[in-house]
Amino acid sequence: MLKQARIYKKNNNDKLAIETYRELVEKHPSYLLAVLLLGETYVQNRDYSNARKLYEKLLENTKDHSALSWEVFYYLGLIYDWEDKKELAEKNLKIAHEKSPKNPIVLNYLGYFWIENNKNIESAMDMIKTALTSAPQNVEFWDSYGWALYKIGKLEQAREVLEIAITRKASNPEIRDHLGDVYKALGENKKAIYNWKKAIYYQDIGLGVKDIEKIKNKIFDK
Repeated sequence: MLKQARIYKKNNNDKLAIETYRELVEKHPSYLLAVLLLGETYVQNRDYSNARKLYEKLLENTKDHSALSWEVFYYLGLIYDWEDKKELAEKNLKIAHEKSPKNPIVLNYLGYFWIENNKNIESAMDMIKTALTSAPQNVEFWDSYGWALYKIGKLEQAREVLEIAITRKASNPEIRDHLGDVYKALGENKKAIYNWKKAIYYQDIGLGVKDIEKIKNKIFDK
């Protein structure tokens, strides 16, 4: 069944992949790989509620949490963050970091989380830079680093980094939104509005998870 679910996933048939993973998990609830793949597919399809319930049930049914992989806590941290449950998000992201301290994905997200919430700024910057150094091809790490520079007031450096990021993935709405904020802070309003509009466009066609209303408010405030 796992093989069949992966075939469905490879062929972009997430509906059948989810059904197959779910059937497998129901039959074998302790099959960690199946749980992780099901949860990951839920997240990719923005079904955060079912993903959270799946991971929470796994934690509830697992006596020894030390046996669980970093992915469980990482995805829970992401979901709690998206649900604005900041304390739970940080708790799970820190556990993911403890389990996989050199993992660039975890380093980047926890660092970004701290920057966004104005916590542990120095450590957050170090984490993001470490992630970027280890995986310089990852555009999301460039975005995090540029946004971190913006948050600490290094606007010209932020602009330089985010402009690099946008040349690598022009359709990323979050980078567009961040770059718009940087341009606005630098007094370049036309460029800011252009990038915010692009952020909305790419979100509308399903390429991102930014809050459209917040971006629209920034445009209409100009």
